[in-house]
Amino acid sequence: MSMALDKIAFLPFGYLMDQWRWKVFDGRIPEAEYNQQWWNLRLKYQGLCPPLPRTEVDFDAGAKFHIPANVPYVRYFVSFVIQFQFHEALCKAAGQTGPLYKCDIYKSDKAGKLLGDAMKLGYSKPWPEAMQMITGQPNMSAEALMHYFQPLTDWLINENKKNGDTPGWPDYNWSPAQEVVQPPASKVSFLGLSLDSGQAAVGQWILLVLGIALVLAVIVLAVKFSSIKRRAKKSQIGRA
Repeated sequence: MSMALDKIAFLPFGYLMDQWRWKVFDGRIPEAEYNQQWWNLRLKYQGLCPPLPRTEVDFDAGAKFHIPANVPYVRYFVSFVIQFQFHEALCKAAGQTGPLYKCDIYKSDKAGKLLGDAMKLGYSKPWPEAMQMITGQPNMSAEALMHYFQPLTDWLINENKKNGDTPGWPDYNWSPAQEVVQPPASKVSFLGLSLDSGQAAVGQWILLVLGIALVLAVIVLAVKFSSIKRRAKKSQIGRA
């Protein structure tokens, strides 16, 4: 289950990333629908909806670095598929029997040599030739991946039938919000009160004005007090 959450859960996203990029490049996704088509793909392949209303003012695809940086993403999708082809072939070389998900090629000289010979090629040969050396054929296939997760697939099918669950999401059309949705005003704590940021700003200005008035009042009183003391001192000197 943990392996499926790591590998299978990634595949839809790894696939749709370049689906969106390629459709932008060839014009199937116009600029006016960038965000709508992004969420259409997210919903179609992952069953995900935006947590908040989104519009074309937003550019949610750009939250993934590879989109604004123009970095191809399909290579990650491919790697998640062919690694199971390699694993299956190396398990066969190691003479392993039983479920593929239980295979361990640790300390297998034959599997290690097969993998080492392919790794030695480096960039000298195209990757299909390295795959040919390991698997005996040069084509990418999801058969090994399906074989690896077959026990989990069978269990999920039985659980869905038992619980009456229908896999998938038949309706995947998504439309953006027609108007820009203003986020709710954030609340701030001001003198123990929960106020809007605007109210808190007004309160700060009022406190500033009161503070300045208090300082001026203290200065005026200090000047008057000093003047009274000077007059009293002069009066005493005159009597003497």
